[in-house]
Amino acid sequence: MMQRNMVLFLIAMLCATIFAKLSAPVPSCRDTVFTGKIKMTLSCDSGAMVYYTTNGTTPGRRSMFAPLGWKFEFDTSVILKAIAMKRTAPLDPKSTAFDSSDIVTQSYMKKLSIPKILSLSKTFKDSLAIKIKPPEKNVLIRYTLDGTVPGQTSAEYKATIMLKQTTTFRCIATKPGYKDSDILTIEFKKELN
Repeated sequence: MMQRNMVLFLIAMLCATIFAKLSAPVPSCRDTVFTGKIKMTLSCDSGAMVYYTTNGTTPGRRSMFAPLGWKFEFDTSVILKAIAMKRTAPLDPKSTAFDSSDIVTQSYMKKLSIPKILSLSKTFKDSLAIKIKPPEKNVLIRYTLDGTVPGQTSAEYKATIMLKQTTTFRCIATKPGYKDSDILTIEFKKELN
């Protein structure tokens, strides 16, 4: 009876080893919102290979390959999808059968930097020209001149803004697929004569 139980236990362990599902790859970076660049690695079960995409498509053996410990970086928003794959017959180099993990999906969203104001002064006598430099290409700047929080319906910066009175200027940078910048607030004061 004891031998039979031992045999059944060994068969169960062998089946668990053979049919165990690979663990999904684990991205080293847990922060999903970033500024500048994001650097990471993808770790997985021993002997498995990691394949990934950064455009939200399903990864497979024809996708980009991430060697174990290989560091890669992004400087734009991405939808990372990764899968671990391992030959079912590791000693047979001609084998085309692979076990695969579940696909891990993680979105990484770049947060835009605050726009730069190119005006040299915060005080003026008659009028003040406000020029704004976006933090990167294809960024939309939304602004208000009354101190309210800028949003999707706020004025869009297209050319120099002329101020003729004391103004609480606020602006944000926006771009589809990116997290809006923090709000920049500056008080421009007209000097009294």
